[in-house]
Amino acid sequence: NHGAALKRIIYLWKSFPHVKGLIYTPTHHGVLRSQKQIITIHDLIPIHYPLQNMFQFLYFKFIIPRIIKDAVAVFTVSKASKTEILNYYGIPESRICVVPNGVDTKRFIPGNYNKDAIEEYLLVVGATYPHKNIHELIQNSELWRHKYRLKIVGASGAYSDHLRRLVKKLNLTSFVDFLGFVPDDELLSLYQGCKALIYPSLCEGFGIPPLEAMACGRPVIASDIPSLREIGKDAPIYILPGNSDSWKQAFIELNDSALVDSKIVKGHAIADYYTWQRSGEILIDSLLKVEPTLQKKSYGCT
Repeated sequence: NHGAALKRIIYLWKSFPHVKGLIYTPTHHGVLRSQKQIITIHDLIPIHYPLQNMFQFLYFKFIIPRIIKDAVAVFTVSKASKTEILNYYGIPESRICVVPNGVDTKRFIPGNYNKDAIEEYLLVVGATYPHKNIHELIQNSELWRHKYRLKIVGASGAYSDHLRRLVKKLNLTSFVDFLGFVPDDELLSLYQGCKALIYPSLCEGFGIPPLEAMACGRPVIASDIPSLREIGKDAPIYILPGNSDSWKQAFIELNDSALVDSKIVKGHAIADYYTWQRSGEILIDSLLKVEPTLQKKSYGCT
C-alpha cells in the first residue's frame, strides 16, 4: 500500500530527526538527518524487480543511500543479503550486522501427515509478486498434476490474476486451489498435511515459509539461490529456476521416501536452530555492539 508506506515515512521524518539517543527501526523506513540510527534492510528485491513496486524501487534507489550514509549500522537477515547490500550501497562491512529471522517452533509443529490420503497436495505460501516464480511451478504441471493437487496460499494482486489466467490456459483449474490469505490455524494445518512446500523464488533475503514447513516436519522443494541455500543447507530438495530437468529431478527425489525422511530430519535441525529466541539474542547482542551504553534487560519470546 503506497499510501500507508508514505504516511509511515512522513511520520518518521517529522517525529524523529531531533530525537536524542539511538533510533532503531526493524524496517527500511529510516529517518533523514538522524545521526544515530540503525535501519533494517531485509533484501534488495525492490532493486532487482523495480516494476513490482516502483515506489519502493525509488525509495531504495535514492532515499536509502542518504539514510545509511549517516546511519551507525544497518541490520539485515542473512549473509547473502549482507553481501548484496555491501556491493550495491558500498558501505563498510563493519557497519552491517546479520540478525536472522526465525520460526516459532512451539506453534509450527509436526501434525498427523497422512501419506495414504486419497488426494495429496503440494503447498505454496506467498504468491503476490512475480519473483516468487510460482508460474514456473504451474508451467511444469506435467510433473505433478496427475499425482497431486496444488494449493496456493497468499496469492493477490496482478500476479495472482496472471497465475489464474495461466491455470485456466493450461486446463489446470481442477488441479489448483487459490486459497487467498488463511487464518493461522488453517495455515498450520496446510503445512502439516502437505506432501511438500514448493518455494521456487528467484530472490529472497531469508525465506520464512521453508522454515515453517521444516518445523512442521514436511519436506521443501526450493530454488537454489544464495539465501535459501544459506538458511536451508542440504535440507531442501533444490531446483534451478528455468531448468526443467532440475524440476523433473526434484519430483523424482520427492518420491524417494528414504531421501525425504532424511531431508525431514535435517529440516527439523534447521528449524530448531533458527528460533525467534536465538534471533532475539542476536538482536540484543548486535544493538549492544553498536551502542554499548544500552542497558540489557531480561526478555522472553513466546
